[in-house]
Amino acid sequence: GFKGYLFRNDAVYGFTSNWFSFNNYFSSNCFMASSLYLWKLMIEYIYLIVGFLGLILGAEILIRGSVNLANIFKVSPFIIGVVIVAGGTSLPELATSLQSINLGFEEIVIGNVIGSNIANILLIIGVVALINPIVEIKSSTDSSFSLVHKVGYFVSKNISDFVAIISSIIFIYFCYKGSIAWIEGLMMLICLLVFLASILMRDKADYEEESDKSISLWLSLVLVIVGLFAVIYGSSLFISGATDIAKNFGLSETVIGITIIAIGTSLPELVTGVIAAIKKQTDFAIGNILGSNIYNVFGVLGISSLFANLEISNYFEHNFIIERLSINLNFSGIIYDAYFILVLTIIFVLLMRVRRKIGFKTGIIFLLIYSAYIASLV
Repeated sequence: GFKGYLFRNDAVYGFTSNWFSFNNYFSSNCFMASSLYLWKLMIEYIYLIVGFLGLILGAEILIRGSVNLANIFKVSPFIIGVVIVAGGTSLPELATSLQSINLGFEEIVIGNVIGSNIANILLIIGVVALINPIVEIKSSTDSSFSLVHKVGYFVSKNISDFVAIISSIIFIYFCYKGSIAWIEGLMMLICLLVFLASILMRDKADYEEESDKSISLWLSLVLVIVGLFAVIYGSSLFISGATDIAKNFGLSETVIGITIIAIGTSLPELVTGVIAAIKKQTDFAIGNILGSNIYNVFGVLGISSLFANLEISNYFEHNFIIERLSINLNFSGIIYDAYFILVLTIIFVLLMRVRRKIGFKTGIIFLLIYSAYIASLV
């Protein structure tokens, strides 16, 4: 009867039941894996979008607060860019350097400073110049002054330019020396403090008051702090999301490192400079770049050397073929980069103080040189 029918078909029923169970299990797992992948992909794009918005909004808030601080303390936005904003936007480089020392990769500290200082001038100033030509803050000297007086006036009036060049020369010295001891790092920090004190105490004759002074001191400070936090944290989210998305598209670690990570570490300065250019606060952008390069040498290297003696190895290699031309240069890779930073700094200062303008064409040239530099590292 019915009971016998069930026993006779038990094998077929069991197989069918097991097959459907396996199929349901497999389908369920595939659905879960697909859902997890889509969720992970969605998180990556959320990081990318939130990080980008954080960069833009943070830079906007940062500039508003900084310009108002300049009004309150009766100094130019250039000074605020050098002293406050440059220090804040250099925090990612400092954090990366300290983490590298903690993990035992001290050589990354040197590469971090080199990459940041070169990107600051070529990449960021290049992009800013494309958006809005950079015009130097007006200053003049009496033509009847002697050469010594003119040089003295230039150094006192443009002390940030002078210190940027000196810091590049000091970096070359350390590259030849091959190491940075803690006592040298302490001396660099003292130099940084003296520079900051001198630039804050200097003559305010070039101060031009902005029309908007409605924001209080404390609110201005809050805007600067919130803006810096948003820019730095936004850049971290943006790099994280962009890196994961690039990996999903099959890009190699090398390509990701040269493009996303290299540019990403300069995102705070880049976005701040772009927003400043859009708001026609190019003097703010100039101060940020010069100050950032000074902070990177005196601040980042100075603080890092207090935690470990920094060994500077000749690990940078550039694929410039010169053997066929019978040219034999005795400069190692790292020395080449150090001299390159010095040359770029001098060119930047001369363009600002002599030509008094960095326009669209110069911005294109800067970006082309930066592209060639990055290509030489591959």
